[in-house]
This record gives sequence, structure tokens and C-alpha cells, in this order.
Amino acid sequence: MYLQTNLNLNQPPLKRLRAGRKRCAELSAAINASFTDESAVHPFGEALRELRLSAGVTSRLSFSKVLGMTEQTLQKLERRPLRSGSDPLRRYLSLFGLALTVKMPKTDVEFGHPPLDQAMFSLRCRQADLSQRDLAQMADVSRSTIQNLESGQPVKLCMLMRLTQALGASLLIVRADEIRDMPAAMTDASNDEQDLAVDDDAQNQGHPGMHASAARHIPTLAEVRYRQEQLLADDEKKAERIRRANIKRAPWYWDGPRRRFG
Repeated sequence: MYLQTNLNLNQPPLKRLRAGRKRCAELSAAINASFTDESAVHPFGEALRELRLSAGVTSRLSFSKVLGMTEQTLQKLERRPLRSGSDPLRRYLSLFGLALTVKMPKTDVEFGHPPLDQAMFSLRCRQADLSQRDLAQMADVSRSTIQNLESGQPVKLCMLMRLTQALGASLLIVRADEIRDMPAAMTDASNDEQDLAVDDDAQNQGHPGMHASAARHIPTLAEVRYRQEQLLADDEKKAERIRRANIKRAPWYWDGPRRRFG
């Protein structure tokens, strides 16, 4: 029986692999389908249920144990997936050899699709040219949600869909072996891209053409004097320690240590 609790999620059985590969397009269409009736089952949840049944897994309780989650969490994922998190969905898809990513326009995917976090980062920075703060305002989400998503931490699926819709993209479900890491040069950047722009406040303060990161760190006169006083005090303390270490001790000073260790 292929339904065991000690399964390796990276190597699902062939029956589930075939079922997952057959339904990639159907799942991708269902997750991006418009949905307004909150009381009904979401099309993507129904597609996940059909995926499970097509692999011959009829017991929801047994399947939830394989996934390492409660039966209620699995039921919520198969009925209202938008209210569920991305981590249960990732586990669900991995059992069928699938993965969740973003359909990126103007990107060559001949050699594979990027992971979800790298795809969102590239889509935001390189194609939309938005900062995390700007995207958070456009999608009506918190900036911490974007930070969690781009650092690989789980977020709710409804938040993920808001972000992709704000960027004019769509979610995509592909085979797990098609996921390839992007080059490090494309993902190595600061979380706050506004540091690369010219700061208007710096221009108003008489520093035209100065970057925001440089303008924010211009010390005031009081700060400079305080740092100088701190450095002077540290030098005096260091000199005092050297003087005390080099002082010639009287012979009676060592009588105590000699009696103790001698």
C-alpha cells in the first residue's frame, strides 16, 4: 500500500506522479478562476479533491496523516483554499510531484521555472520596478506579508493571489522537477530599493543628486561632537588600563597569590 506515514515527499509513488502530471493545466486554471460565492466550494479546492481521488486516495483521514496535518486543515484546503496557507498547499502538491510558482511574462522558462519566492521577487523588482512598500499599497496587504513571501515563509493563499493580481501575473502549478533556482545575481538585492533612488528630502536640504541611503546617514554637529567625546573617553580608559598594568608592584602585593598558589 503506497499510503504510509513515513513517505519521502521528494519521491512520490508513480501513481500520484501520473495523476499530478495529468492535471497540471486543470489545477492552474482552477487556482486563477474568478470566485465570488463564499458559501460554495472553490474550484481549486474541488480540483485538489479530484486530484486526490484520481490517485486512488479516498480516505481523507489517512491522507492528512501522510501530509502531517489535521483532517480539518485538509478539509479546509479542499473546500476553501484561499483561506488556507501556502505551506499546506505546498505539502499537498509535493505528494503529487507538483509545485506552485508564478507565471512570469517576458521570461524564458525553457530550462525551468523559478521557485515561488524568487519568482515574486523578480516579478516585483525587475518587471514591475516596485518597492515592497509600493506593492503593499497596490495589493492592500502589509509589507511584512511581502517580506515573508520573498524570504520563503508561508503566507495565506488569498494574500498571494492579491499580490499576483496587482502585478498582472497569475499563479502556475508545474511539475516539481521543472523548478530551477535563479542565478544569485538576479536575487541578490536589498529589500528596500528606494535606497537607489534620489531622495527628494536630500535635494530640499541642499544635497542634490544624493542617494537616500547617503542622505539619511549625514550626522549632525551634535552627533559628531558626541562621537568625538566617546572616542576620547575610550582612549583615556585604554591609557589608564595600560598604566595600571605596567605599574611596578610592591613585594607585599604578591604575598597573597603566593600563599594561595605557592
